[in-house]
Amino acid sequence: LDFLPFYERGSGGHSKILCVDAEGRTVLYDTDAGLLHSMPCLGTPKGPNPVSFSILDREPRDPGRADALYVMGRCCDYFDFEALMYCDPSSGRKGWRWHQLPPPPVPRAAASAVGCHALIHDEGDPILVVSSAKTSGVGTHCFNTSTNRWFKAGRWTLPFVGRAERVSELDNLWFGIGGGWPYDLCAMDLYSLRAAGAEAPGLAY
Repeated sequence: LDFLPFYERGSGGHSKILCVDAEGRTVLYDTDAGLLHSMPCLGTPKGPNPVSFSILDREPRDPGRADALYVMGRCCDYFDFEALMYCDPSSGRKGWRWHQLPPPPVPRAAASAVGCHALIHDEGDPILVVSSAKTSGVGTHCFNTSTNRWFKAGRWTLPFVGRAERVSELDNLWFGIGGGWPYDLCAMDLYSLRAAGAEAPGLAY
């Protein structure tokens, strides 16, 4: 099982967890109410330790793109990328549904090379950032969640391993564990990654 944080509009906090098994079956657990809710299955299983991002408190451009959970597998020789979004009754389809999204424009074999990921979500469109291991030569790519388009930030890679999290109280920097020995806590400003061809951001700590 994988457990992915999922924040629903109006939930009042970080109170829901999406549980995903190896076959792509999902169930939503509300930690506040202690209830389980059935959810649609993933289009395809994502394998162990998928990359996931939850978009929270965004003003929707249309009713079907309010809040969403983005999940990307990174197994073996393929990327598989989907988003769980709520369909408004006016669209003729009510409820949560998975939507297939385009994979990063990189070789299929690079899926297992994703070393770290982060979400840029403050001003402007939310941007998902995935960065490969240094030895892969793939670099860092970003996904604009409003246009559903990928762009390459650069051939360089971010120094983190796993997820990097933004801490607004500490100069709006992203913090994560360094990807090499001695695995120090490090921080950097990732706002420059909103544009293609951005310079590699420098470490702040």
